[in-house]
Amino acid sequence: MSKILKKDMTDFLKHKLSTDKHFSENALFKIFERQTDEEKARGYTTDHNNIGFNGIDGKLLTNLVENISKKRKSNPTYRFSNKQFQVIIFKRMPKYWKQILDISDNDKLEKYYNKHMKNGLQLQLSF
Repeated sequence: MSKILKKDMTDFLKHKLSTDKHFSENALFKIFERQTDEEKARGYTTDHNNIGFNGIDGKLLTNLVENISKKRKSNPTYRFSNKQFQVIIFKRMPKYWKQILDISDNDKLEKYYNKHMKNGLQLQLSF
């Protein structure tokens, strides 16, 4: 990410996590994958290791992942459509921008950033 300032990428990721349904849902599953096996089994966060969901979000977001996963068993292309889920995900996911940055392929993320900025994405941030 040599050409993009960290602040710009931070703002971009926070924006995408709080406004883009597809991006935030994919991120939700990526962060869930980082939970320990014990946390996944219990359905809430037990380890304070800055990986996966935090203690406040753990139970709620794990529950969302499980609900979406169940629906995908019968419909593999299912995306959450419940407005309440969307509001929760858009509100909770931006705080996980650093983990998304850490697990992303930097070249792909830079191309994704450039594509969206080239297409005139205007970041109107409220954080």
